[in-house]
Amino acid sequence: MKSNTFDLKKYAKSASLGIASLGVFLLGQFIIALPLIIFNIEGSIMRTILLLLGQTFLALVLIYIFKERLWEDLLDLLENHESYFKKYFKYWFYILIGMALSNLLIIPFSDGIAQNQENVLGLLRDMPVYMYFSAVFFAPLTEELVFRQGFRQVILNDKLFILLSGLSFGVVHIISSNDIISQLPFLPAYTIPGLIFAYLLVKSKNIFVPMGIHFVHNGVLVSLQIIAMIFGGI
Repeated sequence: MKSNTFDLKKYAKSASLGIASLGVFLLGQFIIALPLIIFNIEGSIMRTILLLLGQTFLALVLIYIFKERLWEDLLDLLENHESYFKKYFKYWFYILIGMALSNLLIIPFSDGIAQNQENVLGLLRDMPVYMYFSAVFFAPLTEELVFRQGFRQVILNDKLFILLSGLSFGVVHIISSNDIISQLPFLPAYTIPGLIFAYLLVKSKNIFVPMGIHFVHNGVLVSLQIIAMIFGGI
């Protein structure tokens, strides 16, 4: 008979990895930018190389932290990928609908586009190679490992996990602005994907499900932005 006794020692180990991942992620953002600040590097090629190296190192550290869980989930994904695709890919369209509706609702309360979006467009113009790889590959990988897998290992309650994971994900995407108050109307548009990604982890119990949807989401949006910049002069 399977015991339902709460294993405090096992939880403490799991939660410590989740907390460590958040610390690594936050510290990593500073460390990645540090060489550019110290050496005042201006050239886009050298900046691209250093930033990609920093992003790669951060991703590898997070992968190492969750290596056991990632291996288990990878084996599960290889066995059940068709089932996961049929069940969960439709949630990407829910993300698009939710973001579109939230953006329509905030038009009377906002002036222009979100600062995060402006930053993305600016980096696409200045360092397109870095921005593409950062947004399409590194962001889904690192953000899902931290805000989904990391949070999940700390927060066991499903509803609380979905709420805090989604809200934290949304907040991270608006704090880059000097005027956070002006960016608050954009919070729902960034929180909705976080909520759905968290829900997908709860339902599938496999981090590669929300990570895969996140890859698709960022890949399509960034590619559309690149096309618009090339042909539309944005």
